[in-house]
Amino acid sequence: AAWKKYDPVFASFPDPERKGGEDDPYVVILHNLVSNQEADKLASMGSNIGWKLVESSNSEIELFQTATCRHSTFCDSDETYENIMSRISSLVNVSKTYIEPMELLRFQEGDYSSPHHNFELNELWTPAGPRVLSLFVFLSDANTEGTGGGSIGFPNLDWLYVKPRKGMAVLWPNVHGENLYDVDMRMDVEHFPVEKDEQMIGGYFHFRLFDWADAD
Repeated sequence: AAWKKYDPVFASFPDPERKGGEDDPYVVILHNLVSNQEADKLASMGSNIGWKLVESSNSEIELFQTATCRHSTFCDSDETYENIMSRISSLVNVSKTYIEPMELLRFQEGDYSSPHHNFELNELWTPAGPRVLSLFVFLSDANTEGTGGGSIGFPNLDWLYVKPRKGMAVLWPNVHGENLYDVDMRMDVEHFPVEKDEQMIGGYFHFRLFDWADAD
C-alpha cells in the first residue's frame, strides 16, 4: 500500500521473456514521492548546510556541488526532512536509522557526474555494512529536450536513463539479492550534463545493511 500511492514504474526488472533479461536488476521509478513544497524545502537546505565543489581527480574542472546532512543539526531539527526520512524508510520497511543522512547534489550548466558505483567497497566491513539500496529524488525540473540534460543514467543497463521530474524518485539495488555483500557491477550510475541556463538539484538516500545511526 505504501508503494501504490507513488504510481511505481519498473524501468528495469527480471524478464524471462526477453533474451538475456531473466536476471535484470530492478530499477523503480516513484512518482511524486515528495511534494513540490517539500522538494523546494530540501533543495534550499543546501545553502544552509553549505555547498562544496566536487572536482575531477586529475584536473581543476568543477563537476558538481554537494551538501550533506551528515552531522548536521540543521537537518536533524527540520520537520520536513524528518518526515521524508520516515516516508522513505516505510517504502522498504526498515527503520530510518538504516538510511544515511541525505546528500544533496547540485548540477548547474555543464555540470555532470561520470559513471560510478554507490556500493563503496572501502566501507564493506564497517559496522553499518554495505549500501544495499540507493534512492535518488529529483528536487527540481530541468530542460531535457534533445540531450536528456540532468537525467540519471545506468550505462550498463542498455543505457537506461530517467529524465528529471520534480518530486520523482528512482530506487535501485547496489548488490545481488542472494548475497548482500556481493556488489552488482551492472549498477553504475551517472548524471548527465545540465544544459545552458539550467540547474538540477537532487538528493541521495542510501540504505545500509545494518543500523547506520549506531555505527556512525
